[in-house]
Amino acid sequence: MTLDEIVLWPRIQRNTSIGSFGVVNAAVLPDGTTEVYLALKTDDERRITLRLGDTFRVRDQVWKLDRVDDPGTRDWTVVLTRVE
Repeated sequence: MTLDEIVLWPRIQRNTSIGSFGVVNAAVLPDGTTEVYLALKTDDERRITLRLGDTFRVRDQVWKLDRVDDPGTRDWTVVLTRVE
């Protein structure tokens, strides 16, 4: 089974077959855009800053920040989707 979507919540790390994902924060910037601070551990550890639609590589796959529900609140949800 191929993983096509990863849903992340505050303070919860998601461990998958391709790596471990955690969101440090989902912030609303003064201009109204949302920024997500993602921690990713595969063979190495990375911190990635993402805005909606941004893509990033995880091993041989490309993922994107698909949406952020309730950004700027304590109950935000971040959804990553596989692009390729």
